[in-house]
Formats: sequence, structure tokens, C-alpha cells
Amino acid sequence: MRLLFALPALASAVVMKAPLFGKADSDAANDGLGLPGCDLDTFRRYYTVFCSKTMLETPDGVVEGVKNLNDVFYDRLKSDTKSFQKGNNKELGFKKWKEDFLQANSMTVCDKYLGKYGGSKGDACNYVFKAPEEGGVYPTDAKSLGFE
Repeated sequence: MRLLFALPALASAVVMKAPLFGKADSDAANDGLGLPGCDLDTFRRYYTVFCSKTMLETPDGVVEGVKNLNDVFYDRLKSDTKSFQKGNNKELGFKKWKEDFLQANSMTVCDKYLGKYGGSKGDACNYVFKAPEEGGVYPTDAKSLGFE
């Protein structure tokens, strides 16, 4: 009997995991216009924080310096839960920091869902916003925007 009462709550919890984007939103995202909750301005901020990386010139050629924060490399930074860490001294790990940052800056849609559209192959950093004039592309990197 208790299962019948818990079933609607469980079903709504599963449904609320992913926002429902209608066909118009999905088509617009595939056309390079973003998603509700991830417009060009939000994506530029997301891209600057999570997709920027450094490239270094060495005698052997150009190599990647600092990886972008969206790289799985950083997921290995686990939380440190030693007993002496209390209050503000607690290390919660990269995954927790990233989720908190995304939510606080309204970038969750960019991170979790934008990579499924527009030929970005599952990575939001590869998404391209199309400019309305002559099939152009909006720049998203800091250098093109004049921040370097």
C-alpha cells in the first residue's frame, strides 16, 4: 500500500531530472541559437570559465598547458573529509564546486544539455552559436571578445 503513495513522488522526481525542451527549442538549438536558460551571453561566460585552455609553444611543437575545467582530468579532485576539517576548512571536491558554481551562475543548462545539440558531439564546449547575418558564427573565446 505504501508503494502506491510513493510511486507519484518517485515518478515526479525522475521527470524533474531533465528539463523538457519542446520541438521548437530543440530545432532552435540545432540551428545554433542556444536553449532556454543558455543564451549567447550565458554561454560566453560558461565558455570562458570551463572551456578555455592554454597552449604552450615548446621546442617540440605546440602542447596543451592547462586543461580546460570541463576536462574529466579535474574529476579526480575528490573531497577531503578528514576529521579535523570543519566548517569553512572543509574541502568538498571539484564536482561539488562545479555544481555549485553552475547553479549560482545559471549555467546548468549550458553544461548539462547544450552539448546534445548542434553537432557538438556531447561536449558543450564544441557548441557554435550562429550569427543571423550571412550564416556567420558568434565568437565565444576570450581573445575574440577582446578580453586577452
